[in-house]
Amino acid sequence: MGIMRESNRVQFGFLSAWRDGTRTDWVAWNEALTVLTLVSRPDLVSVAHQIDRVFWETNRKINMCEITSEEEWAAARSTIEDARLIFINLARRQLADRPEPVARLAARPPFPEGGQQVAEVERPTQS
Repeated sequence: MGIMRESNRVQFGFLSAWRDGTRTDWVAWNEALTVLTLVSRPDLVSVAHQIDRVFWETNRKINMCEITSEEEWAAARSTIEDARLIFINLARRQLADRPEPVARLAARPPFPEGGQQVAEVERPTQS
């Protein structure tokens, strides 16, 4: 799905923005979100909008220099990935008839529990 490809690009863009001030390109993300909004069920659109809210909050934190350490970046990244995972699992149920959820997006080891502060992400109701 285009929305997942573009969400990945935005997430990597945020990492560059945080590390070296590179400006994040939002155009392809906004286009993918618009296409999804036109063709998908409202509950899938809603969880995609949740990713967008997390993106805007992360972007705000980067711009305001509120992410100042690897630990804070890890927490921001976890919040993004949590929102993306909710979308993925709902899309798997709706579009691919795959009711079993995936637990994470990447093969890298998870962050240690003790140093991680992850904001709550809205979870959709089961349909």
